[in-house]
Amino acid sequence: SLHLRYLVGDKIQLRAAWTNVVVRPTFEQLSPAKVREGDEVEFGNPLLNPLEASNLDVGIEYYGGFASYFSAFVFSKAIDNFIYAIDLGATADESLVGPGEISEANTFQNGDSATLTGLELAASKQFSQLPEPWSGFLVSANATWTRSDATIEYLNDDIFEQRDINLPSQSDF
Repeated sequence: SLHLRYLVGDKIQLRAAWTNVVVRPTFEQLSPAKVREGDEVEFGNPLLNPLEASNLDVGIEYYGGFASYFSAFVFSKAIDNFIYAIDLGATADESLVGPGEISEANTFQNGDSATLTGLELAASKQFSQLPEPWSGFLVSANATWTRSDATIEYLNDDIFEQRDINLPSQSDF
């Protein structure tokens, strides 16, 4: 990672960061153990690759006095090998799910690549002029707006197709 900070004055500073990260799959995602209930099977995928991301964050911070803070940051992330849940359905190989008919075969798979961009705003203000017991009351708030794009495979009438989605676990912009 590379982190830069530039002081514009006593109260304002600019920040930038470039980071490369690796996130390993969870034990649930990697576990080869199978859970079967009737014609439904759940299992992990021990062949998953770790998520890799290159991130750029740039922002400005303003320190307005005792316990007052305002910031605005923009960020962009390029992600490879993100992990998502998939239902292999009846096409699942018997070596994966065991003998017998199944209707659902839920597991995890790597996606190729995705992007995530956004804006984060934050503010904090302490009210030291209030009477006791409220003196020092602190109000803090933040909000983040994101946009993501990813491509996944899905099963449609026993044929794998691709579609564009929001990155899993991300909300709509």
